[in-house]
Amino acid sequence: MNHALAHGARTPRLAFAGRRSRSLCSHSFSCFLFSASSASSAVKRLHTESNPRAAREQSPVAKRPAKKTPPTPAAPRRFVVGVSGASGAWYAQRLLAILLEQGHEVHLVVSDYGKRLLFDESGIKTIDLESMCPGLYKSLSATQRADATRRLVLHPNKDVGAVIASGSFLHDGMVVIPCSSSSLGAIAIGSGSNLLTRAAMVTLKERRPLIICHREMPLNLIDIRNMETLALAGATICSPNPGFYLLPKSIDDIIDFTVGKVLDLLKVEHDLKTRWEHHDAE
Repeated sequence: MNHALAHGARTPRLAFAGRRSRSLCSHSFSCFLFSASSASSAVKRLHTESNPRAAREQSPVAKRPAKKTPPTPAAPRRFVVGVSGASGAWYAQRLLAILLEQGHEVHLVVSDYGKRLLFDESGIKTIDLESMCPGLYKSLSATQRADATRRLVLHPNKDVGAVIASGSFLHDGMVVIPCSSSSLGAIAIGSGSNLLTRAAMVTLKERRPLIICHREMPLNLIDIRNMETLALAGATICSPNPGFYLLPKSIDDIIDFTVGKVLDLLKVEHDLKTRWEHHDAE
């Protein structure tokens, strides 16, 4: 994670005309400004790298408050979300917040490495509504919190007998976000050794939408073949590759671009700026 980008910090660019008539004093002063700016950026990077807790506390995505009047779907729907151990916890947190904010029911399963990921990137020790969606949680009343907590159903990854492992459990689609190469491979070969991969396998079997947000790169031939297998089986490979034609101004904008694509695939209405007409409007 580029923490300098998260702070919006930029190293000033100094253009040197290269004219011989410039005095040595002016050149030396310019070099001094460049060195001072570089040193300042280096100090900031050193602080965040040596203090992961400080870096996690600066995460802007999960702290975003809910809208005062969130859109209410005509009929609340039910989704399954899986979190595995590839970097990208903020994608999962943003997706959860929007689905819950809209009144949908979400069944969440997190792999063991997914738990490590959530701690490393967002400081999450306990998986619950307050930890996963702190911005949403703080904006809700006590009654609304109780309702959102009820709609966020947590499943242990080792419980392969949970309801989401059964084809008789009806839902409107499953998203694995982020998806590691290990989980990608396990789903591709139909492994049901844990609840996340078992639920994904059942989703394919029942011909329901399965969205795989594989986050690792570069890809090797094994990854590519596994993606091919899942695509042929009916899954949608939705790698979190942001577009920059909307001129993102923050990490929030970059996260929303991918989450908006996922919501589109789930046929969930949203007002995130992910479409080309937003570029024309600006």
